[in-house]
Amino acid sequence: MSDEIFIVSDPEICHGKPVIRGTRVPVSVIIGMLKNGYTPKEVHEEYPSVSLHIIETIYKKLKKGEKLLAEVKVS
Repeated sequence: MSDEIFIVSDPEICHGKPVIRGTRVPVSVIIGMLKNGYTPKEVHEEYPSVSLHIIETIYKKLKKGEKLLAEVKVS
């Protein structure tokens, strides 16, 4: 699961800002909320289009200082 890529950067979606795959939710918003003390469940309640599994994975990687993998598309 550590190699799971659920972040995508596509110039045609949100001007290329990294978002959660299948949504327009910027990864920076999810990370910001988690760093500001929101629990993964609280983040999911605010952004139900992002699965709790993905939010929990981001949370765990942040706690461990691990990098998040992203798919980058170019036009």
